[in-house]
This record gives sequence, structure tokens and C-alpha cells, in this order.
Amino acid sequence: MDGIQTTSGAVGGTQSGEHGAFHHGYMPPTSGLLVRTVVPSPLIRWIIPARIRHKNKNDVVFISNSSIEVKEYLGDSLREVIVKDDFGSTIRAARVFGTPPTPLTAEQPSGLEAIIKEEEVEQASTNSMELDVFAGPEVPPQILVLAMESSTKDKLLFLFAYSDLSEQIQFLSFEHPFLSHKRYAERLGRHVAVDPRSRAMAVAAVSGSFMVYTLKAITQLRQEVESPAGLLHDRFVPITSERHMNLDGIILKMEFLHPRREDENHAILLVVFSMGDGTKLRVYDWDCSKGLQTIERGPDFPVDAHQQCPLLLIPFTLTTGFFLVSEGWMAVYHNILIGSMDSAGHEHVHQVIKEPGSSRKMPLFTSWARPTRRKDWDLENDAFYLCREDGSVRFLEFQRGGMPMWTKSEVGSIGVNVDTAFAVLDDGIGEYRMGGRSYDMLVAAGDMSNGILVRFEARKPPEPHQSIPNWAPVMDFCSAYIAPDLGSDAARLSVPYESHTQGRERLFGCFGRGKYHGAIGEIQMGVEASSRINFEVNNGITGMWILPDVTGSSSSTCVLMTDPEDMTTLLRIQNDGSGVEVIVDLEDLCGIDVDSVTLAAGSTLANIVIQVTKLCIRALSPILGCRFIHTFGAEAVRLAHIEGQSSAVLVATDKNYLRYGEFCIEDQEIGFSWSNDPKSAFSLSSESSCVYLTKIGQYMFAFVGTTDGQLHLFDVDRETGFNLILTHKFVEEFGICDSIAVISRNTETTARPLIAVVCGLRNGSIHNFFFAMTPDS
Repeated sequence: MDGIQTTSGAVGGTQSGEHGAFHHGYMPPTSGLLVRTVVPSPLIRWIIPARIRHKNKNDVVFISNSSIEVKEYLGDSLREVIVKDDFGSTIRAARVFGTPPTPLTAEQPSGLEAIIKEEEVEQASTNSMELDVFAGPEVPPQILVLAMESSTKDKLLFLFAYSDLSEQIQFLSFEHPFLSHKRYAERLGRHVAVDPRSRAMAVAAVSGSFMVYTLKAITQLRQEVESPAGLLHDRFVPITSERHMNLDGIILKMEFLHPRREDENHAILLVVFSMGDGTKLRVYDWDCSKGLQTIERGPDFPVDAHQQCPLLLIPFTLTTGFFLVSEGWMAVYHNILIGSMDSAGHEHVHQVIKEPGSSRKMPLFTSWARPTRRKDWDLENDAFYLCREDGSVRFLEFQRGGMPMWTKSEVGSIGVNVDTAFAVLDDGIGEYRMGGRSYDMLVAAGDMSNGILVRFEARKPPEPHQSIPNWAPVMDFCSAYIAPDLGSDAARLSVPYESHTQGRERLFGCFGRGKYHGAIGEIQMGVEASSRINFEVNNGITGMWILPDVTGSSSSTCVLMTDPEDMTTLLRIQNDGSGVEVIVDLEDLCGIDVDSVTLAAGSTLANIVIQVTKLCIRALSPILGCRFIHTFGAEAVRLAHIEGQSSAVLVATDKNYLRYGEFCIEDQEIGFSWSNDPKSAFSLSSESSCVYLTKIGQYMFAFVGTTDGQLHLFDVDRETGFNLILTHKFVEEFGICDSIAVISRNTETTARPLIAVVCGLRNGSIHNFFFAMTPDS
């Protein structure tokens, strides 16, 4: 099962008679069958590293049957960026063209030095952009190409992503329709190949014909599409010319070969096809500077008897040769352009396997990927990984020579079944990293198993870094009703709330296949969280609050932290995750007190940033540039909480008083007032252990826990002060409420707003309470 679907309705009517003619008296059906996909399949067909957003965004594109998902490679993990699933067509093939990241040379820095150098270059370019006219979105160095199939129109789709003025990711695309064919085998889109220098592209059908296209350079596209007003969508046309080519036979594989480095205009297309007398190789080559009319067809060469059904066709980068992998044989082919093709190969030697994959015989090689290496190494060497469907990975290296000399090594297993979705991720630095270590990061989407991101380091076993969920195929699934568990406290304190007590459905299924990858799991929908920025803190953290940038910048966010030594630190984090810094001179810069422990901090809808310490309340408006300070005199604040919707603050002092105040903006200045006397302060019977302030509908509520094991609920108003609604006593040992979280299901349109309260006690237990409001109480 590739997706989870719902059905409704019924099918009626019968059909009989010769050639499907309706019998006399036939009535058309009055009801039908409606099928709707509610959860798309997680099955990934291809993984392509491609910088389709920006040259500094190390993206990886996961491509399924009908959607693409862009992830960002962060060095040791993949972060979800955006999903595009509105194509309305099936993706038959995918490639990328453009300018790949340039490999480093021996003289260029690597590891930490390369990162520092890149930051210096980015800073210099940022400074220069201040004088540049165009500073909007730009065409990235690479563009994704998809061959799309639908019942109405087959087409090529070129697309890339960019961030608009509101920092939202958008896609810009161009469609190029194929020639229409009635027979499915003649419909274009089964194979797509791109020239190594991105000057041309070929698209083939299953049999009969293929198309060759001339592509524009990325520099030309930038000149045509970019403008000071933004990207000109109607000028994004990557194709300049095309030519239709006929071929008798079934097309098995198609790739562009690498011309010699000095042949700047030479394009070489290799087609592997099958006819009645066996499998053959044919080359088409031409001069790109003279156009597609110069395409010349070379002679046909038969392949070895062992390779009549090739699985993989891998072009070399050193020569115009290539590597063919079949079920039991792999071979090097050389000198195909000069008419005297040579080949050398040998039989596979298989390792012992745990899980054979989808094949009923020995596992097959299903995919390959070429790693990034230094430019000076690439001049004399070539290398790539071969991956078998059982997850076994083989590494092959080739040296320059007449017939490329090659060595192979078994580097281990990635532990999952693999089909065609396999890639080596590129971080722009190459194989060599900090500390002189050498490793590659490989990623594979599972075939009937989860996928994986794994690190291959020289002379070490593979090291898994991240699992990529894949619940397909679903052999069976069922739903289970989970009844609510309100608990004894809720039964004593809550008013029944119908929608809350209905429980929920959970979906379970049998996923994967085999004893190593089969499992029973639960399907859940949510947002994946991953580590983006790591920042080392020496003394630990006792409190943390998220604030807008107090310096007024809209491109960053601030994090206020306090530590056990009663110091406060403010971090500025770039919204795109590109960096983090500690802001110094806080008090002079924005009025934040760094020499005291912060008890509470937050921002309000009135754009006021509030900080509460033991001795004072500080407020500032980054927009207006004004500040406010209120000191407590002889009293010291023990606990505090800020309610941002109403710009309100609740404090509990060391003399067991509660105080409530509100901020506002008056005449471009920050105003503040406590609730009116005589109830401006409420005296507690014992010390406070936690406080929480929240607004439900039109009412402001304060929850206060005390060290005598009580939880108090107050209705708070600036005019009338604190009005005690109820008190609950925790009867167990150490039943002191140390933390409160309030989840409200309001709003003004709700007849009976619900207050759901979760209390964490000092003894480690959690208590849940549900309060429902009525018009009278």
C-alpha cells in the first residue's frame, strides 16, 4: 500500500453483451466510489543533492511518485525545509543541471579553515551588497528537472526555490510539453540524462525515440530572470532548442559521457538499447557551439554476453569510458568513440547477507553515487560507491591510464534495504575534514524499511547518524480508540466538558518486511524537530526565554538565559540559522540587567519586552526606543510570570505578597500601574512555590502554588485586585506544586471555555485539572 485512503459510496449497475454493449433496460449507477488519499506514501524513489535554493544552502531533494521534499544537510543530520506536492502528475524521472560546488584544490583550506574563510567571504559579499542595486532573490546554481506524466499532458518541469520578501519559500517553474504519443512505450519521460557540463539534456521513451535539448547556462538564466523588482517568472525558459531522434529498440539506459577536459564544446550521449539480436551500445556526439543539427550517430557495439540486462550505467570522469553493472558481472568499457571499444570485467563476489532485499535470488546492485573529492585528486582519479539492495556498500577507485585501472573494497552495510534512492552528500569541502579525518556521508531511503543517514570513515565501521522514517509498505492496519483518563483530581474539580472527554483514535499498522525491518508501529502526524545550532554554556541554565531582537533587527531572534551564578546572558540567533552571538553591554544597549538573576522575561502584543529580576521590573520598546524601570524597595521578588496578550505581570514577593500590574504605551512612552488599592497586594498564608498568569476569554486568572501544598486560583482585575475562586490541597507527601502549565480552549465565542491545568509536584508526580467556565461562575 503506497498511501492510506478513505472510501465511501457504493457501485451499482451491470454490464453485459458483446463488446461491452449494455443490455436492454440497463440503468446507469446511482452511486459511485469516492477514493481520497489522506496520508501520502513515504516511498522515496530518488535522492538528489542539489543546491536549488541558494549556493550556501546545502539541500538534498527527496523525490517520490508525486511530490518532492527539500531537506537541508547540516553536517550530521537532515532538516526538513519544504514539501511540494501540488504537481497533479506522476514523476517518472528526475535529474539536476547547473553548476555543482567546485571541489577544493590542495592549496585551498579545508575543515575549520575553509569554514572560517567562507564566513569571511560571505561577510565581504554582504558588505558589498549594501552598494549593489539588486539584493532580492536570485537563481540558484542548480535547477531540478522532472519528467511528469499525466492523463492529459506529459511534460518536462524545471523548478527551483527561493525566499520571497516575507522569508517564505516559493517555487519558480517552467513547463515544456512533450510530443504526444498514443502508445505508452513511446511516451517520453522514462529516462532523463544531463550533460556533465549542463549544456544539453536528453529525454527518452521506453522504446522508439528520444529528445535532445540544448540548455541555457546558469549565468545566462540569471541575467534573464533576475531584476531589481524580483524574479521575472515569464522569462525563466531554460531550453533553447530541441531535436527528436528515432531509435529502433527498447531503451535500457541512457547517460552522457565525460568528454576530454580540453574538448569544451563536445557532447557525448550513450544509449544502451535492446533489439532482437541482443543488447547494444550506441553513441551520439555533437559540437554544442554549432547546435543540435550536428549530431552524429556512431556505430552499434554489442555488449558482453554477461551484461545483456545492465542494472547500472556509470560514466567515468577521467575518460569517455564507462562502467556497466549487471546481475552477476561488472565491466569497464573504453575507446567507444574511436570505433575499437575494449572491455574488461569480472564476476561479482557476494558477501554473506542477512536480508536479501526484494530479489528472490542474490541481491542486486540498485544504485550508485559519486563522492566529492579535491580537485587535484580528481585530475588523476575517479571513485564511486555501489549499493546493493540489501544495504551492502562497495567502494571503487579508478586511476588514469589507457584502460582505467580499478580497485574495489567492501566498506560495510548501512543496515537497510535500498532501491534507487541513494546518494553521497556534499558539504562543499570534500573528503578531508577537520583533524585530518576522512569520511563520506551516505543517505538512503529504505525499500520496505526505514532509510538512514550514515557516516563512512576510512578503516572504521559505518556510523549511523539519523533514521529516515518509511512506513511503506503497510501490510495491514487498524485503529484503536483510546478512552480519556481524567484522574481523581479532575473528577473532583472539573465541570464536564463534552468535547474533551471523547478520547481519540490512534492508527497502528504492520510496516516493513522481514525479521530485520518488519515492525508494528503507530502513524502520527507532526513537525519534525532537529538540532540546528549548538551553543556551549559553562555554568548551566536555570531559565530561558525567547524574545524579539531587542536591538530592533527583524532578521534575528534573542534568547535570554540565566545561570546558577545569578547572571543573565542574551544570545542573538539569526532567523535562518546561520549563526549565534552573545550580545555584550546589554544594559547600555537595550536596558537588560545582566548582573542579576532573571525570574521572568517575555514580549507582549504591544511590542514591549519585559524582564523581572529580584529587585526590579525592566521594560523596553525596541520600536520606540524607550525604557522603563520599577524598583521594589524593601521587598524582593521571589517568583514572577508575564502574560503577553495583556502586557501584564504577576509577582510574588519574599514577604508572601502577590502583586499584579499592567504595561501600556502612552504618548510614545511605556506606562505601568499596579492594581488599585486596597487590594493591590494579596497576602498569602505561606511562601509561594510557583505562579502562572493566563487570560481566558475576557478573564485574567492567576494560579499560585504554595509551600504548604495548596494550589490557589484567583480572578485578577486591575480595579478589584485578587478574588480567590478556589483552593485545592495536595494530600500526598511533598505535594508542593513547583511548576504549572495552562492549556486553554477558549474563546469569546465558546459558551463554556475550558481551562486545562497541568501541575508538576516536588515529589515527581503530575496532576491534571480541568476547569470549565459558565456564564454565572
